[in-house]
Amino acid sequence: MEKLKKEMRGMRKKRREDGKEKMELKEKIEELEKKVEISENETLKAKIQEAKSIQDLQNAKQEVYNTKREANNMQLEACQKILEITEKSLEFLREIEELNKLILDLLNQVGQPEARVPQ
Repeated sequence: MEKLKKEMRGMRKKRREDGKEKMELKEKIEELEKKVEISENETLKAKIQEAKSIQDLQNAKQEVYNTKREANNMQLEACQKILEITEKSLEFLREIEELNKLILDLLNQVGQPEARVPQ
């Protein structure tokens, strides 16, 4: 009987120790799960930040592209105005050349007596 009591005490002690060990393991598991959750949250935050950085970079690239495009358009407008002015100048020079030819013809006619009309 005494032996049976000792065995029972030993079993209860073993059960308590197993229970304690089980609780410690459960606490460690909970602690590790919390660490995993924190790590996952940090990873998610890092991915979100990376996505924001990528978006910021894309926005900056788009802004640079838009600025270059605007500058190119302004340069094109300036070149078109220069071309327009050059064409007008060329037209004006052609008119001057025509007038100069007419003046030369008139001067030649005035300088040549046979070219004069009798009065």
